[in-house]
Amino acid sequence: MVRCVSPIGLLTNYDDERIAQATRDSPVHIAAVYDPKFESYNLATGRQILLGAPEHDLERFEALIEAVVQMADDLEAALLQTDQPLSTFRDDLHREADDA
Repeated sequence: MVRCVSPIGLLTNYDDERIAQATRDSPVHIAAVYDPKFESYNLATGRQILLGAPEHDLERFEALIEAVVQMADDLEAALLQTDQPLSTFRDDLHREADDA
């Protein structure tokens, strides 16, 4: 199994109906973790796939990454009205990779 996660950002005004509406046709999952320190939700998109025949792996990886990253970008624009640079998330991503 392969999992791809892409951060969206911090959302102080969490509206589950708005998020559900924005993602209703997407196969991508949304994670929302409340951070009491900042009184906000840390949002990310993610999806996982099972590997199949090796000759199709590259195509499946590409589709996975494209779907997850596109949804993260779309939600950033819709919910945060911004496109955060990767450097915003770099420390958190390194910590998560170390914990994996």
